[in-house]
Amino acid sequence: MQIRVFHPYFKSSLFCKELLNNFDNETIKIYEGEQFNIHEEVDEIKNSDELVFLFPLWWYSAPWNLIKWFEEMGEYKDIFKNKKTKIIIMTGGHEHRYDPEKPTGVKNM
Repeated sequence: MQIRVFHPYFKSSLFCKELLNNFDNETIKIYEGEQFNIHEEVDEIKNSDELVFLFPLWWYSAPWNLIKWFEEMGEYKDIFKNKKTKIIIMTGGHEHRYDPEKPTGVKNM
C-alpha cells in the first residue's frame, strides 16, 4: 500500500499524524510543498496494489500540491488502472457541525 499525504501544514496537524499511526508497514510519503520525483512516484505506484490519498479540504478543494501531483501524473494515467484507491479527507471542523443525513454533510446554522 502506498500512502500519499498532501498537507501544506503537516507539522502542525496533530490529527493527521495520529491518523498515520494506524497504518503499519506501508510506504508513507508526506508532501508539504511541491517537490516530488515524478519517476520515483511512477515506479512506486506501478509496484503497489493499493493507493491512499490523505489531505485536508482546502477552500472547498484539494490542496494545491495534490492538484499539481495529479497534473504531473496525468501523463502516466495507465498506472492507476486496477488499483484499489482510498481517499481520506480531513475537514478540520467540529463533529457537531456535520450531518451525515444531508448531501453536503453540513448542518444549517
